[in-house]
Amino acid sequence: MKTSKLYAPEAAEMVAGAEPLVNDSTTRTPLIPRKDYDIGLLAERAAQKWATVPALALLYTTQSEFAAKSQLFLTRLDKRKKEGGERSPLTAGLEQADTDMVKGIRKVKTYLLAKYEEDAKDYYPQFGIEHHGSSWRLPHSRSKRREVFKQIIESVDKHGFSDKAFGKEFWTELATRYEGLLKNATGTDGKISTQVSSKNELKEWLTMVLNSLAKLIESNYPTTFKGELRDWGFQKNQY
Repeated sequence: MKTSKLYAPEAAEMVAGAEPLVNDSTTRTPLIPRKDYDIGLLAERAAQKWATVPALALLYTTQSEFAAKSQLFLTRLDKRKKEGGERSPLTAGLEQADTDMVKGIRKVKTYLLAKYEEDAKDYYPQFGIEHHGSSWRLPHSRSKRREVFKQIIESVDKHGFSDKAFGKEFWTELATRYEGLLKNATGTDGKISTQVSSKNELKEWLTMVLNSLAKLIESNYPTTFKGELRDWGFQKNQY
């Protein structure tokens, strides 16, 4: 639902009976903040104030629902921040695993060169090494890299490289590590995506109610609405 944009009472002078400052000028400071935490804190403060003025009412929601959703919004912001922080170590771990994989394949190429000399490249596909232009390398995407581990492990054993430094033990350990990191990263990304969607819906709803409350305050306090708006938490200088 699209909501109107209200502007701070300090933005222009008003006299009783004048038109509300709604969509009046794009140069004025918005009464409703844009940042997530600012909206959450404003909603929390407005909900507390609304509880002391039960005579003010909106037909489509109640003070208790507004208070509950403002707290839920702040909680989800904190949870999203925490889960976003969990993504960084996973990202670093995957980058290191990719580096180890590339290093391991370079070593495997040297093993193949030492054993098969000029025919070494003929065996590259058995190790999941693909031909791209003038070079031979592993698939770029992690989903495809995940699939070639079994192929690599079988091939190092088949060609007699199992006991080497970058043989079966190295590739088995790396495959296990890679699989675990990808699963955790996928799970974290999914949770973050869900949190973002839910957070955005709550933000839109809270913004709609805050706009309605500001109009309600302006209508019920025609001569003192500026001070009332500040008392409810609508203070543009704080966000």
